[in-house]
Amino acid sequence: MAVVDTERAAGNRYVAERLWFHWRSAGWRRAPDFFSPLVAFPVCWLLGVALAQIRLLDVQQPWSSTAWLVMLWSPVAFLLGGIVGDRAATFTVKVNPHRRPFAETLSAGVQSRRLRLLLSMLVAVGLAGVIYQFAHAHDVPLLSSHIDMARTSLPGGPTIISLDALVIAATLALVLPERFLSRAALPYLAIAAVALGALALTGERGNLVVPPVVAGLARWQLGRRPALWSLAAVTVFMLGGLSIIFYLRTGQEVHEAWATELLGRVVYHMPAPLVPLFPLWLTVAMNFNSLARVVAYYPSHHAYGHGIYDAGALHMFVHSTALSTGQLTPPWTISTFAGPLWADGGFLALTLGASLIGALTTFVYRAARRNGSIGYLLVSCYMLFLAVFCLYQDMFTVYFDWILVTAGLMAAGLVLEPSDAVRGRGERLWGLVQNATVSTRSRRWRSGD
Repeated sequence: MAVVDTERAAGNRYVAERLWFHWRSAGWRRAPDFFSPLVAFPVCWLLGVALAQIRLLDVQQPWSSTAWLVMLWSPVAFLLGGIVGDRAATFTVKVNPHRRPFAETLSAGVQSRRLRLLLSMLVAVGLAGVIYQFAHAHDVPLLSSHIDMARTSLPGGPTIISLDALVIAATLALVLPERFLSRAALPYLAIAAVALGALALTGERGNLVVPPVVAGLARWQLGRRPALWSLAAVTVFMLGGLSIIFYLRTGQEVHEAWATELLGRVVYHMPAPLVPLFPLWLTVAMNFNSLARVVAYYPSHHAYGHGIYDAGALHMFVHSTALSTGQLTPPWTISTFAGPLWADGGFLALTLGASLIGALTTFVYRAARRNGSIGYLLVSCYMLFLAVFCLYQDMFTVYFDWILVTAGLMAAGLVLEPSDAVRGRGERLWGLVQNATVSTRSRRWRSGD
């Protein structure tokens, strides 16, 4: 009997060892990789759902069972698409065995006059565009008596794209220096300060957050993890800046009932340490409350839009309209990335949209891990930001800017790479083109054309 038990234990141990081997060989880790959209998005989404359960405002209402299903299905659909994107990148992007250490590449980039000139040109283009916008609007949004009205009254047009140049310049300027408290870092810190200052004057919080967050993610993956005190200082600075802009904008609406409720009933009775954190809760929680109202409104009280609500970036080419939830949950008009998708087609549109976003962001992340270039790394960090930003709004369908910023970061990565690496990639690309040409001619010759 003891022999049988020993053999059974040995057999169970063998099975467990084989399962462990296959689990490890499949690429899964025991510790989650929070830089992967497959981890970051579901965690942030579920945290947002949890924050939305804290009731502070009268406009918050209980969610229906369908709304709860949408809240829980959205990260699942994202994961399904992300798994497909991860596998696609694994099969299509080859591991680069000749990649150089990031530290070596960036150290050479910091000393490059050409790179500093490029960043200065980007800032100059951005400042010219911003000045043009302010001149035509006859107002500076951040200094205006009504920030929201001033920033939405900017004329737009091609010059508004100049803001993307400022985003790219500030991001690169914050990534390149090895240590911020050094003489070599001063030109880059000056560039970042000018670019972020110009973005702050426009009154837009989204563009102001992109450079420090994307640069912070990139620096962390590059092994340039900041000291605890500096990380805390940056966090406090960002939260403080966003809170100041929020309270400035809210203070300009004191005649509105919702502003009176926020400042007079909620903020006034709130403990002082929580006052700077209240805008963060409001930004996240009320989006999910708006999403729940959109789910209750479509299609019970209004037919699905079949594409018109989620085509903001294509408004010049196709008929589209903004999904305004101001009548459902005044005055909040944002319902996460899932709101317009649901209003367009319910579960089908939501599943397709969330899956595509998950596939795209995870594909770029896996490609960056396998390729190992600076450009891929910067783009993967930017895509991770966009994925998490979906808790607020879907930047992929609202604006074209993400395409321009992605292209700019990828181009900057090529500039940072050593000339021999760029030359080697060009030779490999030319070799592929030649092989494709020879194969085409061979097939034509065999077919008798």
